[in-house]
Amino acid sequence: MKWINISLETLLIFLILFSPLIYGSITVLPLTIVELVSFILLFIFLLKLYLQEKFSLIRAPFLALILFTGFIIFQLIPLPAGLLKAISPSTWALYRDFRPGYNYFFTLSIYPDATVNLLLQLLSFLAVFFVTLNYIDNEERGRRVILAVILSGFLCALFGLIRRFTVPVSGFSTFTNRNHFAAYMEMIIPLGITFALIEKEKTRKAILIFMTSVMGLALLLSLSRGGVICFFLSLLLALGLLRLKHRLKKGLMAIVSLGFLLSLFLAAIGAGSITKRLETLQNPLKAMAGRTEVLKDAPKMIADFPVFGTGFGTFIDIFPKYKTFESKTYRFAHNEPLQLAVETGILGFLLFFTFLLLYSKDVFSLWLKRRNPFAVYITLACFIGLISVSLHSFIEFMFHVPAVALLFLIILALMFRVVYIKEEQSALPVPQRVFILSKSLKLVVIGVACFSFLSLESFIVKRYQAEVDFYSAKGWEVNRLGPEIAVLLKRSLKEINQAIRLNPLNSGFFARKADFLCNAAGRVDVQDILSFDIESIAGPEDALSRAEKLYMQALALNPTKAEYHFRLGLVLNSLGREEEARKQFMNVRILDPHNKFIK
Repeated sequence: MKWINISLETLLIFLILFSPLIYGSITVLPLTIVELVSFILLFIFLLKLYLQEKFSLIRAPFLALILFTGFIIFQLIPLPAGLLKAISPSTWALYRDFRPGYNYFFTLSIYPDATVNLLLQLLSFLAVFFVTLNYIDNEERGRRVILAVILSGFLCALFGLIRRFTVPVSGFSTFTNRNHFAAYMEMIIPLGITFALIEKEKTRKAILIFMTSVMGLALLLSLSRGGVICFFLSLLLALGLLRLKHRLKKGLMAIVSLGFLLSLFLAAIGAGSITKRLETLQNPLKAMAGRTEVLKDAPKMIADFPVFGTGFGTFIDIFPKYKTFESKTYRFAHNEPLQLAVETGILGFLLFFTFLLLYSKDVFSLWLKRRNPFAVYITLACFIGLISVSLHSFIEFMFHVPAVALLFLIILALMFRVVYIKEEQSALPVPQRVFILSKSLKLVVIGVACFSFLSLESFIVKRYQAEVDFYSAKGWEVNRLGPEIAVLLKRSLKEINQAIRLNPLNSGFFARKADFLCNAAGRVDVQDILSFDIESIAGPEDALSRAEKLYMQALALNPTKAEYHFRLGLVLNSLGREEEARKQFMNVRILDPHNKFIK
């Protein structure tokens, strides 16, 4: 059993340290690694339970969270047209008006692949949350995991400071966006402050204070206005809560000490850039330009999809239709609660926030009764960090950054376990359910667990390989004749075909293959195509006909994508079917009326 515990802790610490290293894991490779390791972590934990005669699991208000996850899965289930029309008329109208051909079954998610992608992330992060919640059962384990979190924050902050003063780049540290880095720091700095408070050994206390000061300095120099403001608001809340516990003096001294060190650092390097950045808040509307436009248009989407939403992860696929201004494409609403309401409707929104509310209420009510310094200060640090990043989420989209979302759930689990920690665990019993399974039932459970684990891991690997094949083919274009170009074109088409086979839900794969065929039809002579035998294309018209079918397949998967309607219209026009082309261009004007390029 010891090797299992070592494996669990090693994998958990690996996820904490690895997830922020490569752009906060927003790209395909690091995200795939995080997802695979998360499910391995869960499987090993289930194996640990299987080897015990009886085991217990934490009992918390999980019903709303389970229902929320089930609701996301429900968005992916094909429903009869009549049922969809009855429960979500606006979703049905989108399929009716913009999906080519006719089908008898439709999903509530207007683009299932986007929902599957975000659901996989959610499930993998919840797996880590579940394991952390049940594994941290004593102060020693809690300390090791918290130290790993602090170390991760310190390394990211140190790297960010080095890059800022050597090779300035966009974003900050390993994150592509300064606000995402700030959100990561907001959750970790309170842990650094309180861990230094409870540490008795002077050398370790000094090291912790220094590490926390470096993180605080990095937060300020990231120039994230929202991050700085939300963090200081959360510190004020922390002081108010410490006053409730009659520990205000000690907490205030810690914050003043941190502020003093930060002042020394800033005096040494200069605070001009920070002051200049914060001065922009004198005109809040100008500082929030663009985001306020998005926030203004989002409620109209909620009004049209009030109960079930448009599908988890589909904001980018529905927003252009409701956008009332010309701008770049907004992938996110820059307001996480609002985006969640758009994608999951009022039902999904209420389920998720009911879980957070009940969960936090249980922790807070017990925290008010605790006297143990470790439990009091670390629970408070977790709570303050979560509050700070939650406030920040009203003006940013940090929960779509895997490293931030994962750390949020790890700290959420730590908060629940730490508040119960006492010198003798039996003196403050943790709410849990005890299970005793027969051998036959154990075999069934482990069999289901093994099958689910292998299926999920295989599914994740296939989706990753599909992306690799797609992007390796993405750069080739047919610009001139010759055997070499034909070979490259054939290779690219082969890789795209492989991507489609591995992930037939991704509309972009079909559209990209159609782009290749349109390019070939426009630039390569018929005889050259025949001589190089590229997918047995009979000529330019045949290439365009195949491209038409591929664009239709892309639209069947993602009917609100104005770009696909636009390209299909061009193909139909080239084939001499002007009326059909005109209809597609009208679809574009409805789905993305303020797209300057398409205009």
